[in-house]
Amino acid sequence: MFQRMKVCSAAGLFLACLFTVTTTAGNEPTRARLAETPREFVQVHLDIPRNEIVASAEVSLPGQVIHEGKVRFELNRNLKLLAARVIQPGSKPMEQPLPTGAEAADNDLALQYVMDVPGEYSKPVLIVAYRGKLADDVQTGEIPGQVHNFSVQAHISEQGIFLSEASAWYPRLSGEDNEAAPPLCIYETELNPVEGWSFVASGNPVDGGKDGRIVSAQHWLTPRPTEGVALVGNKLQVMTDRSDSGVEIVMLVSEKNREVAPMFIEAAKEYLKIYEPLLGKYPYKRFSIVENFFSSGFAFPGFTLIDSRVIAMGPRALMPGFLDHELVHNWWGNGVYVSPEDGNWCEALTSQNTNMARYGLQGDEEKSRVFRRGNLMHLAADPSLDSPDGPALDRFGRADGPDRYVGYEKGAMIFHMMRRKLGDDAYWRGIRRFAADFMGKRATWDDITASLDPKDEHEIGSLVRQFVRRAGAPSLRVTRFMRQGDGVDVQIDADGDWDFDIPVRIYFNGSSPGTSEDVTVRPGKKFHFATKDRQATQLEIDPDFDIYHLLPPEQIIPTITDTLAGTIHFVLADQDKRQETSEFTSWFDGVTISDKDDGRSNLFILGSGGAKNCGKLLKNAANPIETGKGWFKVGGQKYDGVNQSVLHTMKDPTNPNRYITVFTANGDVGWKKLRLVTHYRRDTTVVWDNGRVIRRIVHEPDRKVPVMLQGAGAGG
Repeated sequence: MFQRMKVCSAAGLFLACLFTVTTTAGNEPTRARLAETPREFVQVHLDIPRNEIVASAEVSLPGQVIHEGKVRFELNRNLKLLAARVIQPGSKPMEQPLPTGAEAADNDLALQYVMDVPGEYSKPVLIVAYRGKLADDVQTGEIPGQVHNFSVQAHISEQGIFLSEASAWYPRLSGEDNEAAPPLCIYETELNPVEGWSFVASGNPVDGGKDGRIVSAQHWLTPRPTEGVALVGNKLQVMTDRSDSGVEIVMLVSEKNREVAPMFIEAAKEYLKIYEPLLGKYPYKRFSIVENFFSSGFAFPGFTLIDSRVIAMGPRALMPGFLDHELVHNWWGNGVYVSPEDGNWCEALTSQNTNMARYGLQGDEEKSRVFRRGNLMHLAADPSLDSPDGPALDRFGRADGPDRYVGYEKGAMIFHMMRRKLGDDAYWRGIRRFAADFMGKRATWDDITASLDPKDEHEIGSLVRQFVRRAGAPSLRVTRFMRQGDGVDVQIDADGDWDFDIPVRIYFNGSSPGTSEDVTVRPGKKFHFATKDRQATQLEIDPDFDIYHLLPPEQIIPTITDTLAGTIHFVLADQDKRQETSEFTSWFDGVTISDKDDGRSNLFILGSGGAKNCGKLLKNAANPIETGKGWFKVGGQKYDGVNQSVLHTMKDPTNPNRYITVFTANGDVGWKKLRLVTHYRRDTTVVWDNGRVIRRIVHEPDRKVPVMLQGAGAGG
């Protein structure tokens, strides 16, 4: 660490201490390895009632951050630069003018400053002092139906403290030019205590408790280079525990959510039991779960920031893809970093590890199958999500890159395909190798490929070239499934130049010696499978949804996703529900609203009155629904509880390419679920009672293809 000035509590003294730096001594164990890594120490004083920060920073400047004799850094445009100087510790400082800020190329929150670095300085250090008010408009970013409020980046108020990595609330070193990524740095953050407030910053706490106690911190240090430093805080209670492996688990929680805190802490301990054997040792000393004052689910080095309302959900917030996802980001995205030379792979890998795989890792592979099925159904409902003419997965995270579906859902499917190709042992061994080799560094898709398949023996590179480096998804169809000699001939074609393993299940008559057998084929090639004394009757492509491909329309499970994928016409005939529905309908662009079917668009029917007006369509659907005043009937069961509500989707029986979704409730309590229905994208039917899910139904079409007497195509 730096040998530096004494921490001063008053803002005036704090600034007066600024230029007392004497040396950047290097006695940490990792110093030799990090000799060329810039290090930044930030001292912070917060005046919360005034929304103000007063701070200073010392930044070591190794050669990699000096370009043509200059160093560049960014600072939030709402902060006033009080002093800035490049010094040589132990030497008399040279006079330098205060730099003027200019627009930062890739960060509209900040101004960029440029300073000369004297050539005779062998160990230059940048010293900066600054202050200013940071108060974002929190409410503007609170959009119903959206999980994250991205409008808040740098905020200090009695509501809470949130200073993000990207907001440049600290001097953030810039790259060589406007195209280059900022360098990774070691960050140390020290905060003057604020009575009654608890804080967390990126990295490990430096303050240690006696006798192994876990204590609140005011001083943090990142154990390796990171992309930035975040600082958050509020008037929260602190609850603590340890994992079996010794990781400190800390939860900062409000009094109103204190009762659910133990289940979050226990969940974090359980996740570490699952993931440390697979990914390697947890990269930080502590994992902190911090309750936030606005909509969020953010991951930072060593901690996660979760919306108060999500924490209040208790067990529902502990499903795969919530807390586990944020914890695993400490390996991917906050441990190993995404290289700007390639696309953002970390959301894909984190989603595969958690959202997709955790059920199976805990022994329920069927739920993992359901998740994969939902990914493919989402694409089938809207193929434009991954158009062959669109941007590829390796551009995710860039301004011209693909959207969230490709970055998260498609990416997770590609990692799942890698796992199947390698087998579990080899896959997780390669993932651990990747983590160990690139922790504290930036990595690319090619680095992942080399870690998983170092000798290029298992076609991982081929999967990356086909599914990561180019856009689109293959459509598969059975072009041959015929009895021939002692078995059957099978051929599956793809629409284009694709070459990968396709899992196929062949079904037989009778129960002995088995009713089905799983085999593997390649696109465009004929395979013969001996069936012995069994008679093959049906074939199913990818029965467990293990490969990324575009399902044909007839195999789509009707869900709200399908309805929302097209043009929407709302049907609302219950005049007394206009207030409950007006906010919801306002979220969607280009929609129309009336009390009856428009005959063209996908229908979204709100209330029993609208359902009555479309009763013939609903009654004749393959999975019908009936409604009345104070009741509904779906899946063969009638529900007439006053607090019950339902979301149900079906195909139009007169037009298989048109979808109909119904939401209705038997009373006022049930109508409160309307604003959340867009989160239920994987089920055909969801029934709630007093806000709690009591039934889910998935109307999954039969995807089996019968044996053919002659070649005739069938989708898969």
